[in-house]
Amino acid sequence: MSRLFGTTMKVGPIQDVSVVVGLNFDGDANVLKTLPGLRLSWQIPGFIFVNTDFTAMRDHSNEPLRTTSGFMFDVSWLKVMNIGGQSFSFMGHAEYIGAVDQTDFGTKSEAWILAQPQFVWDVGNAFGSPNWIHIGVELQYWKNKLGVKDQNEFRPELLIVWRL
Repeated sequence: MSRLFGTTMKVGPIQDVSVVVGLNFDGDANVLKTLPGLRLSWQIPGFIFVNTDFTAMRDHSNEPLRTTSGFMFDVSWLKVMNIGGQSFSFMGHAEYIGAVDQTDFGTKSEAWILAQPQFVWDVGNAFGSPNWIHIGVELQYWKNKLGVKDQNEFRPELLIVWRL
């Protein structure tokens, strides 16, 4: 909102408040969800950014996939560190999506948690070309994956980011 009104919107550790609109869609499955809401940008020492998003989840999908409206809460962050002369980043997000009812199937989609933290090394920086190639790991934790009760997942993944 600071940019929109040309004034600082700081309150304690809250650096800014923004309006956000997310869009989830899949043309093949005829799924369309809009996520209007607010973002709080936090000023946390040592972090490039920490954001929390609070959104409604409005379903505009075709039947039989349409659900009742719900909500989402998401936290995202980025921290850059210098360890032993090397550049590392810790980033990611974690979201909570509230339970919703399926309209046609009469079943309930459980609330879920998805967390995807990443820890990466800036390999390019070690060879004099920072932010060119990063190697690291992403841990994916999903509780009640896509709203399916007890469908849980924990998976480490190799992460390679090559920026052209």
